[in-house]
Amino acid sequence: RNMSLLLSLLLHALVGAAVLKAFQQLVTVEDRGEIDRRMRLVREYDECWEDDVEECSEIMRKGSKSFFLASWLLPEWVRGPALAMYSFCRKADDDIDDGDKAGQAQRLARLEKRLENAYLGRAADNCVDRSFSAVVR
Repeated sequence: RNMSLLLSLLLHALVGAAVLKAFQQLVTVEDRGEIDRRMRLVREYDECWEDDVEECSEIMRKGSKSFFLASWLLPEWVRGPALAMYSFCRKADDDIDDGDKAGQAQRLARLEKRLENAYLGRAADNCVDRSFSAVVR
């Protein structure tokens, strides 16, 4: 039981640190030119950006109604990246929690690999990983 709690805390710390770092870099920008430059990069990194964010939005609408509704209060240029990052966190949490305790360490290792690949631009071919990778790079 203690190992399960420790793995869960480690998961949340890993994902949380990645999300906070990326979100801080994105949100602390005040210059509109810099915002446009960063959003061009996001679209370059994820050629399906608009479609992927739409799918992430749908995931959040169904699975996290509070966040989905609150996301509408964000500026448009922050909303898409926030949806991408939160969708990744939601999927990561579901992936770790789903299954038995015996497989939890393997699931955590898979998450660590997903994070590594996202930062290296080698995201899995799905809307959540592609959009997350585009934001954190």
